[in-house]
Amino acid sequence: MDIEFHYDITYLIALKAEFSKSEAKIIATSSQLVDDNTEKNYIENDEGDIYKTYISQTANILKPSDELFRIYPSFHFVPGNPMAPTAKRKDGTFHLLNTTPGNKNVRSLMDYALKSNNLYSLGIAAHAYSDSWSHQNFVGYYTNFNSLKGVLEKSVPNIGHADASHKPDQISLVWEDKRLISENTKIDNNKRFLKAAHGLLNYFSEYNKISMKNRNIFLKQIERIFSIEGNSYFSKRKRKKEYNKLSIDLSGDIIPKYKKYKWFNDSVRNETNNSVFLPNLNFNNIKYIWRNQNYQDSPYFKFCEAIKSHQKETKNLFKSDVYKDLSLNRW
Repeated sequence: MDIEFHYDITYLIALKAEFSKSEAKIIATSSQLVDDNTEKNYIENDEGDIYKTYISQTANILKPSDELFRIYPSFHFVPGNPMAPTAKRKDGTFHLLNTTPGNKNVRSLMDYALKSNNLYSLGIAAHAYSDSWSHQNFVGYYTNFNSLKGVLEKSVPNIGHADASHKPDQISLVWEDKRLISENTKIDNNKRFLKAAHGLLNYFSEYNKISMKNRNIFLKQIERIFSIEGNSYFSKRKRKKEYNKLSIDLSGDIIPKYKKYKWFNDSVRNETNNSVFLPNLNFNNIKYIWRNQNYQDSPYFKFCEAIKSHQKETKNLFKSDVYKDLSLNRW
């Protein structure tokens, strides 16, 4: 999914589940930042200690580093039930790491986030949960299982849904996955995304321990907005206006603008006093320093810690008997 779901829809779902505006913003920002957290940073405190951040997405999926393959099944392609009815293929094959919607592993990650009482963790887990619906039937690894076998698709590596480009992530799009049996071939993203929204609403309501009124009315409102077809700038703008109207109904305000560098820039400085987020590569000689001594209270630090916790939890999942004997290159 793209920012329209991971930020806008996630924010609205959080409001509906009776999170405050500030809480909903943390959840939605954490959810979207999973896709934008593409650089490892080394940040020094006043005592000279170095804090290392983890990434949750690669800047270029075509050039993954050796240690990064854990990222895809941890945050974007959480493996599920390879024998799920929705995963049936014409060639009869299945893959142990296939992503399936709302699967046992991604539910476990949501449960872990609920128990943590951490809004940053909740947003990160929400990202993985939502992607299990949009990324279903793809594997977060190099494999021909992902191949759509078209002429254009042959030019890109078979990692995740690279062959399908952005099709699985876009609202108001109907497309075909010809790998699947005939009854599963037609993919209506709106149906998938609405199921993801329903699931998130349940989890967020559970977090706040509320019995929600007008749940179906809210989901119908989202469905109506999804029916605004197209993914052009103008179509997205029309939907955005409707999301803002719904946000006003729920909170009195429009959805706050997403600023992907704000948490970082508010928390970290560099010796050149450049406020622009730059990759900490060896040759640019930039030294990142926490702006304040109480940096551990900053949103950026809390997000980074939640990323580490989420990744640790997924590693625990992969230690189960189902996955422990896998021997994959760069796994």
